[in-house]
Amino acid sequence: MLILYILIKDIRHTDKKPIVNPVVVLRKEFDEWAVLFNPDTAEAAGINPVGVAIWELLDQQIDIHEIADTIRQDFADVPGRATEEIENLLTILPNAAS
Repeated sequence: MLILYILIKDIRHTDKKPIVNPVVVLRKEFDEWAVLFNPDTAEAAGINPVGVAIWELLDQQIDIHEIADTIRQDFADVPGRATEEIENLLTILPNAAS
């Protein structure tokens, strides 16, 4: 669970706009996957293409609904519960690591 915590610095519960940890580095690989690396903690995590897209959208400081809408436009077969799944990823899992 600690690896998941490096992905997110803070969640503003009032507007649901997640903020990435500015220390974490995204390194894209040749197969559209990526590695997130936190040099402060030496933690690393691999993420799939959807995770990469979500990470890149977090830099735009948009809300979770806008993130889910963009994912639906850019990827095939996105489930109807995508918003809830993204929100769970960005709120529940990082909090469980603390």
